[in-house]
Amino acid sequence: MVTSFIGCNLTDTYELDPEVVSVPADEHPAWSPDGRYIAFNHINPAADENTSSRGLYLLNLENGERRLIIEGSARNPDWSPDGEWIIFNSGDIFKIRPNGTELTRLTGQGMSFFPRWSPDGNTISYGKSGTGSGLWFFHLPDSTYQRFGFGASPADWSPDGTHIVYSALDQFEDPVSARGQIWVADTANTVSTQLTTNKYRNRHASWSPDGNWITWPTDKGGRSSGLNVMRADGSGQKELLAIELDNTINLRIRPSWSPDSERIVFSKPNADESKIVLWTINRDRSGLEQLTF
Repeated sequence: MVTSFIGCNLTDTYELDPEVVSVPADEHPAWSPDGRYIAFNHINPAADENTSSRGLYLLNLENGERRLIIEGSARNPDWSPDGEWIIFNSGDIFKIRPNGTELTRLTGQGMSFFPRWSPDGNTISYGKSGTGSGLWFFHLPDSTYQRFGFGASPADWSPDGTHIVYSALDQFEDPVSARGQIWVADTANTVSTQLTTNKYRNRHASWSPDGNWITWPTDKGGRSSGLNVMRADGSGQKELLAIELDNTINLRIRPSWSPDSERIVFSKPNADESKIVLWTINRDRSGLEQLTF
């Protein structure tokens, strides 16, 4: 079943990374808790009236089939801990069943993006731009908002819910091009520890389900990017994969862990750079595999 947009507008989208691609792109992957599916956003700039230009999809890892959940600008999906819901941003934060039913708007602030579900299922973290910009928590039991930090997004939760890993932009720089570093904060008192100190743009960190690892991409400038991994305390930082592009395309790697914390799914171009597709790689740099075509 594919959900329609009655009462919910999924066309007005704003976030710090503009939705502009020059080639078809499978992006923003999120591995399901049971390991059977990957939710992702697909964009096709060359779509016609017979082809969906944007939408949220599920990839079945057992048979390779992809299924449209919802059409429109449904981006940055994340799964509920029980696997019963998928959240995404489209101006505000929404949730939907994996079968495409029960589309529900959760937040009403606008300019909200990068939602992540807490391990206990009670809170959603997300970034907000414009008035009141920064990292916010939306508490589901009572539908209340909490502003957690300034200039901090995107974020992901530690498996025990006591910490978040996030990217803090350099102060006074343009938010689209600013260099950012990866930090970890205590969710109880906001005390933060800086993990990266390199000269690159570091964003979209993802915490492994076993709590031991963090993966994140770096934008090195020009057409050079990288996928990295480190221990949760910031030690052992290493590059898993260097990505050098020939064409001028807008690449957003945005990794996500498998439930067993052994593999990472991410986006990068195919061999001839005609499209951006999903890949997986093992934490030890082995087993690079293309998932979508």
